[in-house]
Formats: sequence, structure tokens, C-alpha cells
Amino acid sequence: MTAPPADGAPAWPERLGGHDQEHEGEHDQEATDGPDWSGLTYQDLHGAQLPLSPAHGPAEVSEVVASGFTRDEGGAAVAAVHLASRVGAQLGPDIYGPNVERMVGDISAMMAQVDRDYARARAASGLPESEPLRTYGRTIGYVMPLPPREDTPDVTVHLLGRDAGPAGGEILVVIPVTLTWEAGDWRLRVPPSARWNGQPVAAVDGFTLFPTDG
Repeated sequence: MTAPPADGAPAWPERLGGHDQEHEGEHDQEATDGPDWSGLTYQDLHGAQLPLSPAHGPAEVSEVVASGFTRDEGGAAVAAVHLASRVGAQLGPDIYGPNVERMVGDISAMMAQVDRDYARARAASGLPESEPLRTYGRTIGYVMPLPPREDTPDVTVHLLGRDAGPAGGEILVVIPVTLTWEAGDWRLRVPPSARWNGQPVAAVDGFTLFPTDG
């Protein structure tokens, strides 16, 4: 996850990690059980570290495609990391192209935006056409105000990433990612204006962090 925070972005709402009173108690079982992160490993995809969970997926994974996620909190969290990472400009058109095509929403606008981002980054790096760019940011956790539900296909996962800061050092950035359950798996929705809007946060409080070891 490498999208920079929007200029002048407000502080991330503290309530995001708390309870939604309207639905409090509605999903007590999901909140109590939580995801099963045992055996978690990571796929290194040109520098991006993407979680691989025996319990939550992906069941099928290659350099280009990841699929087969569970319809629960753990599956949505892992799917959000894989699907959002694979539509990033840094991975190059051979990877982001097929994955943008699988998104839900204004695919044309999304493809045009990612193509522009890739062209700018490739020109600055001097890499040959279609070559991936090295990714240095890492998604380290998430928060999900409401877990996946059987009565709605959509869920929003707020991904927490550690990335390089504009003035050096590292920053924490959170990006909301919306998924849709369709044909037995999660699909990524095109964000508003085909842009990921990141916001900086000062700490990891309130987020669920992915284990660093299996």
C-alpha cells in the first residue's frame, strides 16, 4: 500500500476503532472469535508483503492474481491487502491491468488514473516500459467498523500502512478500501474519483495488526 496521504488530511477519527452503537451487540460472535492468524506467511510481490492465511485465503495465488477469500473479517482484511496492492501503479501494467479489469465500478477511469501514475513513476525511475517498480510500503494492519454481513455484499476495510514520508523517515497512513462479495469471492470497488485517499495517523492504537510471523 503506497498511496500518499491527501494534503491537509484531517486526523483519523478516534471512533473508528470503537463500537458502532447502532449495531452494538449485533455481531458479538464475530467480534469475540476474531480472525484466525495461525500459520500466517507473506508473499513478497516486488517488495510488497502480502499476507497468506491458511484460514482466510487466498486459496489461489500467483504473481498476478489472488482469489479464494473467506466471507468473514479475516478474509475481507486479507483480500483488501491483496486486491488493493495489485491495482497499484508500482507493480506495473502486467499486474495492475488484469486486476483493475476485475474491479467493480468505473473501470475505465481507474485504469486511466493508474496508467498515468505508472507513466510518471516509470519516467522518474528510468525503468523500461512495463517493468514493475520496487514497493517499499507495507500494510501492517486494519480496522473494520462493521464486519461482513450476509444481508449486504459490501464491507469497508481501513488499511493501515507504513510508508516512506515526504521528508524522510516513515509515516503511518490509513486508506479505506471497499469490497463487494460477488460470485463467491471478494472484488475491489473503484474508489471515488478513482483515487485512493490516504490519511496520516500518529499511532497504531485501535487497529488490528497482522502478525509478523506465522
